[in-house]
Amino acid sequence: MPVDLTWEARGVVRHLTGFVTAEEFVASAHRIECHPDFDRFVYLIDDFTESTGHAIDAPALEEVAAICFGARTTRKGLRVFIVTPHDAVRASALSAQAGSTGGAFETMIVPTRAVARAILGLEPD
Repeated sequence: MPVDLTWEARGVVRHLTGFVTAEEFVASAHRIECHPDFDRFVYLIDDFTESTGHAIDAPALEEVAAICFGARTTRKGLRVFIVTPHDAVRASALSAQAGSTGGAFETMIVPTRAVARAILGLEPD
């Protein structure tokens, strides 16, 4: 499966590999935000470094934004890190942020998972 979730004590790492469909991405968002420990999480690291492409389109981003908007009512302060070398992923993330009406979580685009972990004060993988 191109989406692997690693649950950590204070958050989750979503590792995306190969070609990721919109359905897989949306399903993983549901799994993350329905997790029984979600309200305690302080970070989500989306790692696209091993993805070869995606079909995460505008309707999928809108669905994820709606999930995030609802989740934000109970989990304020969650930080999202998007790890990617891909211009298309960066553009999608920036577009999703720009279209947000305050419902999105704080989001940063970083070059490596190590950078995200350092910002969070976590040990490297």
